Amino acid sequence: MRQGHWESVGTLCEEKEPGVIVVDRKKEEVEITKVAEKDWVRKISAEELNEMATAVNEIARELGGTDFVEFVTESEYSVYYGDHAVRESMERLQRGEILKRGMQMWY
Repeated sequence: MRQGHWESVGTLCEEKEPGVIVVDRKKEEVEITKVAEKDWVRKISAEELNEMATAVNEIARELGGTDFVEFVTESEYSVYYGDHAVRESMERLQRGEILKRGMQMWY
């Protein structure tokens, strides 16, 4: 595996095909280029995202703040397990850590 790639296995089942996450250190971007066999992609509609944004913004205003989340016009895609690995990869990238392989667990 080349430096800068991180596998997203999605589950603890090692016999399943892992996904691939590419880390671009220069652009500070992290992208899933192959979804793991046991993972899945979910399309989140703009309507659903905006409902969540409305709720978050209402709470922010109740606490004396201003709108926190902007509204969107297009759907987004979420990778159930892979998104956790992307988030961890970004955090480590921002701390200057170089990942060759990694694992992200949560409960």
